[in-house]
Amino acid sequence: MIHFTIPLPPVSKKNSQQILKNRYTGKSFISPSQNFKDYQEAALWYIPNNVYIDFPVGIKCLFYMPTLKDCDLTNLLEAVDDILVKAGLLSDDKYSIVNNHDGSRVLYDKENPRTEIYIEVVEDMYKALKAIEKSKEKISKQQYKTLRGQCLAGDVAGALKGLENLLRKKENRRKAK
Repeated sequence: MIHFTIPLPPVSKKNSQQILKNRYTGKSFISPSQNFKDYQEAALWYIPNNVYIDFPVGIKCLFYMPTLKDCDLTNLLEAVDDILVKAGLLSDDKYSIVNNHDGSRVLYDKENPRTEIYIEVVEDMYKALKAIEKSKEKISKQQYKTLRGQCLAGDVAGALKGLENLLRKKENRRKAK
């Protein structure tokens, strides 16, 4: 498990977004607020840089806010995911990497606002994906994609059982020859 703290008041990525215009193409785009950009740059200093995660993990975030003002948990989680990707800790924030945010919540601490981040490998999914990857040469490309997708969708046991059945059938056909 990886655990670290960003000792800054948490900032949402979606609050006070700006609509800007690309000076070359003339197209409009949405940009995060300057407040978020400043927070992101400061937060990067507190993120471990000796780890690179490209496998399924669960990320639990405890946001200790300086006020009791309402805030949106999903926006805070999106901000953390994007910062972890920018820091190079996560390869991406898609579902096959960030498997869950179980246990994340917003709390109150006027004296010490911060974000505590706990990252844990989703062991069963990680092991199943490794087993599927190891058998990649023995099954068709479509079977590989199907099993991997099934595993990433959460049906780890079904994916492993399907892999076992495919390998057993292939072995029986080989013996019959």
